[in-house]
Amino acid sequence: MDYLKCIRANRCSLVGFVLLAIFLPSTITAGIFRHWWLYDLVCPPAILGFALFAVTGFGMVTLGAYRRTKKHIARFGRIDERFEFIAYCSDCGRYLAAKEAGIEIPIHGEKEAQ
Repeated sequence: MDYLKCIRANRCSLVGFVLLAIFLPSTITAGIFRHWWLYDLVCPPAILGFALFAVTGFGMVTLGAYRRTKKHIARFGRIDERFEFIAYCSDCGRYLAAKEAGIEIPIHGEKEAQ
């Protein structure tokens, strides 16, 4: 279940997953039955979905950051300001764990209003 939560929290992973789920079966079917006009139509979104999903590490980077942040919160009860990630995917996992723990943190690199 943690994996699916992390896929949903990371927009790039979510879009890639949805594109793959929708267009990959159609691409395979069109290729098997040699409907090249259909293949040309559904293959580019499937490739884009795979690329987005692959760039995000298939959601594993977000999942690792989520689990690490959950352990950190369980151990210390807070997120230290030094406990930040540079990458978008890791930041999604950190934000999701903080949100579940009821801790407010800036979303994806936004600085707090001063």
